[in-house]
Amino acid sequence: MDERTVPQGGLELQFEKVFVLPGMPSTWTARRDKTSDGVLFSLNTPSNDSGIFVHLIERTGSLRPDEAQDTLNAFVAGAIGFTGSPVVRVIPDGRRQQRAVARFVVPATADRAEQEWLTFIIVWRKHLLICTYNGNAGSPTIDICERLFASLAPLRDA
Repeated sequence: MDERTVPQGGLELQFEKVFVLPGMPSTWTARRDKTSDGVLFSLNTPSNDSGIFVHLIERTGSLRPDEAQDTLNAFVAGAIGFTGSPVVRVIPDGRRQQRAVARFVVPATADRAEQEWLTFIIVWRKHLLICTYNGNAGSPTIDICERLFASLAPLRDA
C-alpha cells in the first residue's frame, strides 16, 4: 500500500498496484490483511466509529451481464444478513467494468443500534472489489465513503 498527499490535504492510496483510492482524509489510517480469497483493506477514522473495508479479490473470465448487481445482492443477503430489499443502483460503464451500489439501513436489535450500510461492488476483468461501510445511522462518514468508493479507479488493466 503506497500513499501520497493530494490536494485538499487528503491521501491517495495505491493498493496492490491494482487500484487507487484518491482523497482519503489524512486523519484516517489503513491496514492490509491477507484473506483466503484476496486482500482486505481496513480504513479507520480517528473516532473508530464505523467499519470501512475494501476487499480485493482476483477473478478470471469475462464479465457476465449483471455480475456486479448479482454479487451485491448475494453479499447483502449472505454476509450482512439483511433481509430487506435494498435499492441497487447499477452504474453502466461499458465492457471494461461493472459497478453497483446500495445504501440501506439495518434496523436495531436488542444488542445493536440501527446501522447504516453502503456497499459498492466493482467488477473488472481480473479483479472484484467489495467496498463496505457500516456505522451509526446519520454519521457523516457514510457520505465521505460514498465519494471515496465512487472514485476508485484501476491503475492498469485490472
